[in-house]
Amino acid sequence: MGRSGRPRGPPLAPTGLAATPSDGTITLNWADVTNATSYTVTGCGSTFTTATSGATCSGLTNGTTYNVSVTATGAGGTSGAATVSAVPAVPVKKGGSKCTATVGWTSNYSPTSGYRYSSCSVSPATTGVSCDYSNGSRGASDALTLSTLSNAPSGSVVTLTWTFTTGGRNPKTYTESEVFVIS
Repeated sequence: MGRSGRPRGPPLAPTGLAATPSDGTITLNWADVTNATSYTVTGCGSTFTTATSGATCSGLTNGTTYNVSVTATGAGGTSGAATVSAVPAVPVKKGGSKCTATVGWTSNYSPTSGYRYSSCSVSPATTGVSCDYSNGSRGASDALTLSTLSNAPSGSVVTLTWTFTTGGRNPKTYTESEVFVIS
């Protein structure tokens, strides 16, 4: 209660809201708010409440921009929102050597006679980031590599897109992609 015996107003909006994206998740951190008893997080797939100044949004789609808001609630009501945008992606460390990205088989087609990579590309074009592939049958000999050099800008979000063609009598070509963030 304030000096007049009336309830205080709502707490101030959270400050210092920061988002750290990862593979299918966004980790949020913000400064504690005086007189806040809980925080409400919206914009990352669901709305939820937490008692601490930090939260993790999970089950998110890589490559999708999420505009996440956090409000503080106390005896006097709910604050205005603090907002941050983030794009979850598979983290890839930069460095002087190649980093192999594990790229999943995500199409609904299950080949019976193998497939061969026919192309790969990185977009947007980013300094120090490239891709390479080697052909083989489905299994351990397949390789799709996202390479990052030490001059790759940290925090860059890139999309690796690859095309592969199935074997057999009626070959089909498929294109798939995965989103990465350079860390």
